Amino acid sequence: VIGEELIDAFEEVKGDLELTQDDKLYFLKDNDETIIPEGYIDLMEQIKHQDMSKRCCSLPCIYQGSNCAYF
Repeated sequence: VIGEELIDAFEEVKGDLELTQDDKLYFLKDNDETIIPEGYIDLMEQIKHQDMSKRCCSLPCIYQGSNCAYF
């Protein structure tokens, strides 16, 4: 999962990662106006029909606007 705020930095190193066509790159937009870059999958579009009422773990939620690092 690559967040919008890190897409430029990720693009700089993407060629060094030995990615294959089977690897999926999910993109997390900061707002609805952002266009998903070519070659990326819109994460929110993929999960929009998932049941969000059940939590898969007891860890605290990370909300949009929270500071976090994810790879």
